[in-house]
Amino acid sequence: MNKLEVMKIFLAVCEQGSFVGASRALNISAPVVTRSIAQLEDYLQVLLFNRTTRSIVLTEAGRIYQQESQRILDELQSAEDLVSGSYVEPQGQLRISAPVMFGQLHLMPIICAFLDDFPKVNVQLKLQDHVINLLDEHIDVALRIGHLKDSGLYAIKVGQVRQITCCSPAFADAHGVPNTPEEVSNFTTITTNTQSEMSTWRYYSNGKEQNVKLKCRFKVSDNNAAVQAAIRGQGLTQRMSYQVSDGIRAGSLVRLLKDFENEPLPVNLIHLAGRKANARTKQFIEYAAAKLRDNIALNAD
Repeated sequence: MNKLEVMKIFLAVCEQGSFVGASRALNISAPVVTRSIAQLEDYLQVLLFNRTTRSIVLTEAGRIYQQESQRILDELQSAEDLVSGSYVEPQGQLRISAPVMFGQLHLMPIICAFLDDFPKVNVQLKLQDHVINLLDEHIDVALRIGHLKDSGLYAIKVGQVRQITCCSPAFADAHGVPNTPEEVSNFTTITTNTQSEMSTWRYYSNGKEQNVKLKCRFKVSDNNAAVQAAIRGQGLTQRMSYQVSDGIRAGSLVRLLKDFENEPLPVNLIHLAGRKANARTKQFIEYAAAKLRDNIALNAD
């Protein structure tokens, strides 16, 4: 049994969620995958997957083996990179994570330019709005908005954003605008599903945080939809400044209650490797940081 090859097959099954999916991803037959996992379980004398007719689920032993296998393969890749020159010339796989709308609006153009400038680098971009564990998700670089709690992360600040309340000029003309946070409750609002459990927006007034109850008429599935609904005059919405800065500059959105906005949140590029980062990670961080710092949408005032 080739342990490294079996590890790769095992990790492919974990990622794909099935033996058939792993066989397709690796371009090998499904029986080879099944036999390899069976040999691995027999060798380890543990069950790595709980199997049903419809799905497979990692056991506790399987989750531990998944983490350690990924660590071993990552360290092997680092060693190969070191001797092959990847720590000098950017090349190989780069895994990046970012919030969905931020990635679409502000990171995608940077990644595309980076790929053009560094043709030996491949990028896998994961767009997701929840905070992830870089080690568990095997992410090299992530963009994170907000104050960092994990002291084990290396962070490079690239800007700041804040929550902004806004509406379209047409809505303002037809319904007026709130002059204080208390008046927000008199207006129809647009929220996202992630806010569905929250019936308030937060403001800062008289030296303390103030929560305002909403009269929500329109809930949508993502941030971009909320912005578009606001542009079309469906009500007030409260979004991150980077999400609405283009609309405000274009005049399709009007910024409201600026004097009551909360303090800005930092925007950081984060990674785990520090000085041991390979050339592709270092180069991307330097490349992206320079462009993001020049982005007016990340300089919330």
